[in-house]
Amino acid sequence: MDTKSMRSKLQQFVSTLDDERVVAIYTLFQNEIDPVEMDDDFRRELENRIANYYNGARTVSAEELRKRLEYLRNRRA
Repeated sequence: MDTKSMRSKLQQFVSTLDDERVVAIYTLFQNEIDPVEMDDDFRRELENRIANYYNGARTVSAEELRKRLEYLRNRRA
């Protein structure tokens, strides 16, 4: 089957789906449908953070961050 036929079948299929399935499929491809726009400052900051990470900058795991935040929240209470 050529891609033109595949597109047609997919369009027909998607048009018959219930809302829940449309949302599920959209969620799978959302980043390709609506790519995140990055301005130059954001892109530069992201590149700096990646470079710092690869150059051995001190980082913490998500679990460690959760523990630290919980500790700080408990101190405030």
